[in-house]
Amino acid sequence: MEFGKIKQFYYICITNQTQRAMKVINLTNGYVKVRRMDFIQEFMEGGIIPEDLYWLTEDSKGYISFPKYRLDELEAKRVERKKRTEKLYKCVELNNKGIKLEKQGKISEAISVYEDNIKGDCYPARHSFDRLLVLYRKAKDYESEKRVAIKAISLFPETKYKERLKKIELLISKQNKS
Repeated sequence: MEFGKIKQFYYICITNQTQRAMKVINLTNGYVKVRRMDFIQEFMEGGIIPEDLYWLTEDSKGYISFPKYRLDELEAKRVERKKRTEKLYKCVELNNKGIKLEKQGKISEAISVYEDNIKGDCYPARHSFDRLLVLYRKAKDYESEKRVAIKAISLFPETKYKERLKKIELLISKQNKS
């Protein structure tokens, strides 16, 4: 098999505050060649290596070859997993901060922290939503409670949030009649 000209590049991976470079040899036929052990080390975390690539047979120098687009797909999955993990850590940090503030009796500050945790493209965790629903109910801030319930339903289409929304709407209608 002839591959023609070979172009080498380094695939940089930054994990756990360390930087490693996986040498990737670009073959002219749309394939890449990497050291099997480097490849496994780079992509093993999170179990994103498909079985067909994991079991590829290495050559006499320890290299495996496969289509470059597969490497690109794995890198995209690794980057996405890293972003998701960072969101999780931020979510946990904010939840813990909110819990601490609640225990200190700093309810408005806890609400602010929980609100930060559910903004935008948040990590899908229920704690902040559940606590906001409780805290807004205690404060009789039904409009804010409704907003949080609607966002919770968009992330967790479970009966408990839908039932909660019905109760909130009932409370709002009673409040408006008064």
